[in-house]
Amino acid sequence: MSITKKILQKENSDLMGKYLLVFFIIILIFCLGCSAPPEPRELHYAEVQQRALTKAGAVDYFPDDYKYYRAVYYNAKDAYDKEGAKFQWFRDYSDVSDQFRLVLGRGNKILARINKINKDKSEEIALRISSLKEKIYSIKQSTSTLNEAWLLRRSLSRAEILLTQAELYHKKGDFDSALTNLTLVNTYSSRSISIANSILSRYMDRHQLAKWKNMAQETIDESR
Repeated sequence: MSITKKILQKENSDLMGKYLLVFFIIILIFCLGCSAPPEPRELHYAEVQQRALTKAGAVDYFPDDYKYYRAVYYNAKDAYDKEGAKFQWFRDYSDVSDQFRLVLGRGNKILARINKINKDKSEEIALRISSLKEKIYSIKQSTSTLNEAWLLRRSLSRAEILLTQAELYHKKGDFDSALTNLTLVNTYSSRSISIANSILSRYMDRHQLAKWKNMAQETIDESR
């Protein structure tokens, strides 16, 4: 090989090396100028929804639907993790976003059904509270002048305390505890009515009335 050819080959090699260097510099500049695709917003919304469903007790209300929802959620999460494992400039979250939108749709349906159930419960409890308040007030008014009614008043007092607690549970959204208390309120108020009827029946008995009149007269005579 002549010296001239060797010189030309070396010059070509150096030129190729320069071209490759320039090419890699251009690629590097291009990559640096490109930002990685942002994470799908649906991922954040799905995580918020997860917490809302847990707090609402979805697993207790609709265990099968919630189980399927969780499966769809984790499938979308796996797709997100796989995409995130790629080099950042080659990531594409469009399919992941679609999957999480399906997750959000299913979750919203479950939440809507739970909210409907809780709304119905809340309205039912509000009506029962109002009815029991009127019932207790009526008993108190009807029996305010009765003597020998300490058992009745103790029972009514317990009913009023339980009713106040039920109202607090209702405001907090603890509907199960509110319903439990209202059942007890009804028990105590019914017991109060039973006691009142027992006392009133003695007033309406002629023999009992005569006995009480004699006792009253004896007391008057002794006072004299």
